[in-house]
Amino acid sequence: MSDSFVEELAAIEEYCASNNIFEFELHSYDGRRLVIAGAFDPAYSHEIEVMFDQPTFASIPVQFSDAKIRVASDAESVSLSPFAKLEKEETVFVIDAECGRPDEGRNAFFVIAEGVTHRSGTVYHYEREDLREGEEIDPILEFRKRREHR
Repeated sequence: MSDSFVEELAAIEEYCASNNIFEFELHSYDGRRLVIAGAFDPAYSHEIEVMFDQPTFASIPVQFSDAKIRVASDAESVSLSPFAKLEKEETVFVIDAECGRPDEGRNAFFVIAEGVTHRSGTVYHYEREDLREGEEIDPILEFRKRREHR
């Protein structure tokens, strides 16, 4: 199962490298999909969404940087067995990233899911007019507005 994601993970890494995407954050989780957003400057927008389908386990920080996503080794998958049961259709993904101070080094974070995909394009984190093709306003803004007016 894990070999089927090699091309997708390579495409994600290539897109991030060619667009200077260095900062990542946990963007959303709706019960079916865990989304991580990546950006050059996450204060204003993000340019890639990495979507983990049908996740059953996640051990990741809310914000991290310089992420490389890969399929876990057999040993890494086994190391999660005290915390999560891996079903046949699931894959363990590793997010190797920096979290905290750069001198603290890299850490391995884990997501168990049925799949991973991505979408690219600029998603603004603020209201804006005159959007061009491939640009949108983050739908979470509308949710936040409704929540603030309660």
